[in-house]
Amino acid sequence: MQIRIVLYSLLRYKLAKETKGRLTLDMPENSSIQDVLDYLMIDPPINISINNQIIENYDNPLAVDCEIHLFRPTGGG
Repeated sequence: MQIRIVLYSLLRYKLAKETKGRLTLDMPENSSIQDVLDYLMIDPPINISINNQIIENYDNPLAVDCEIHLFRPTGGG
């Protein structure tokens, strides 16, 4: 199944510069967010949005043709 990934901030450095932080992956059926994180070698904590909905469970199954946005948690004070 194909899924689209968009990486933000420092996570963009995981990919070649010309990709501009975007990638399409072919993943096996029943893959989860954790499978994507493992593939990209990204360790939690990480914020995740699937089809514009923030999720917190890394075991969420992925749907065909979904779009995943990954970004580091922000903080300030």
